[in-house]
Amino acid sequence: MPEAHVRVVERDAVRVAWRVPAIAEAARLARWLVRRKVAEWGGDAEAGYTAGLLASELVTNAVVHAGGDALTLVVARADGGLRVEVHDRGRGEPALRRADGTAEQGRGLLVVDALSTAWGHALTPTGKVVWFELAGCVR
Repeated sequence: MPEAHVRVVERDAVRVAWRVPAIAEAARLARWLVRRKVAEWGGDAEAGYTAGLLASELVTNAVVHAGGDALTLVVARADGGLRVEVHDRGRGEPALRRADGTAEQGRGLLVVDALSTAWGHALTPTGKVVWFELAGCVR
């Protein structure tokens, strides 16, 4: 995916937001952006890997289920922890579901639920935001 299509829409010392095209390759880019930010904020490789994995799951869900041509990825730190948000134009509520043992899809939110400190979603004026938090992973 051409990184030229990604643009920073907000940035300060504790928060950054990127506008990302809503295409399948966005999950890979989200993983890379989040891992890089975790490292910049003093997190170790494991924290970066976990945060990147969970971000890619949320981005994949947004691309597959929300529609629209772009989404916003937000990474913020507070109190030694990390919050990652994915804003999209969808109105549907994300829900945990048990995937069939042979299914190739359907486990993303189960992974987010298992590995994050907390996660949730909320409707916004333009769609919804789905987020997760990881405690104690950055400085």
